[in-house]
Amino acid sequence: MARLLYIDDHALNRNYIALEMADFGFEVDEADDGASGLKMLAQYTYDVVLLDIEMPNMNGIEVLKKIRQHYSLLTLPIIMITANNQDKSLISAMNLGANDYLVKPINIDVAAARIKTQLTLTKFAKLKDDFLSFASHDLKKPLMFINDIAEVFKQDYSNIVNNKGFDNDIKFIMETCNYMESVITGFLEKGNNDILQESYKARININTLIQESIKSNQYYARQKQHKLTCIIKDDLPGIHIDSFRFKQVIDNLIGNAIKFSPAGSSTTISTRLNNSNIVVSVKDQGPGLTNEDMKELFNKRAKLSNKPTGNETSTGVGLVLCKELVSQLEGEIGAHNNENTGTTFWVKLPLGNGH
Repeated sequence: MARLLYIDDHALNRNYIALEMADFGFEVDEADDGASGLKMLAQYTYDVVLLDIEMPNMNGIEVLKKIRQHYSLLTLPIIMITANNQDKSLISAMNLGANDYLVKPINIDVAAARIKTQLTLTKFAKLKDDFLSFASHDLKKPLMFINDIAEVFKQDYSNIVNNKGFDNDIKFIMETCNYMESVITGFLEKGNNDILQESYKARININTLIQESIKSNQYYARQKQHKLTCIIKDDLPGIHIDSFRFKQVIDNLIGNAIKFSPAGSSTTISTRLNNSNIVVSVKDQGPGLTNEDMKELFNKRAKLSNKPTGNETSTGVGLVLCKELVSQLEGEIGAHNNENTGTTFWVKLPLGNGH
């Protein structure tokens, strides 16, 4: 049975809703003001909150703000109650994280339907979180085994083989496992929360992340006889950003440059300041993009004309992911063909205040 909390200063309204909702299988607890409602939320677990906007002392907007400091839209749906659907307070409530609203006099059938909708969305969100937790555990386990096997090879066979290439290959396997574990942690475990929470953001040096991405892609580049070069602006200011998300973008862009460029070519990664933005460019020497390609860039299910040069697979998901991540980083992403050959992909990130 779903448990609801109805916060309203009018006893008749609360009693009516509690009585009617019982017929739909909902248990309703009542709070006569905002402060009481917040205390009940701290003591008990609720599935949905019904919250009146117009209340003395602490109105519904103030209560909503306090609830959203602890609960997201999916973990605790809040349905506002208003006497006027044109009220500016209702618009404020929706902007502050209310899930839905009901207009007095409340139509019980409509209210029950909207509550059920929110409960369904919450259920799906929980299923998603459970899946991510299980997936994170199951994906990390084989990586741990691979890393352990590589460590055994490194200890038992390095002296026997006595080959620098063998040592480098083992090192690459171990670094790749560690990298994949960080990807799993970033996408699956952080994915259970808002991926741009402040706890994931810190002032970092973009150049450091660029160099890490180049290092992690060097093995792939050597396998395709491809050269990675870096031209960075040394005095770039630090920037508050989710470093994991940014690195995913750059890794994808560098990986694509290697994937679609011919053997013997090179890719140049550069950084620069442009007014109040940091711009990162990835310039390759591939075949370039057609006008139709440019129109379809970053679109889901887009089929671009370029083909991988080393029989690699390409799903087209990488650029879509890059656009989404850059948008979450409050930046911009784009591309243009170079004068001679190849394409340059660029990412623009705002420095923000306090840089």
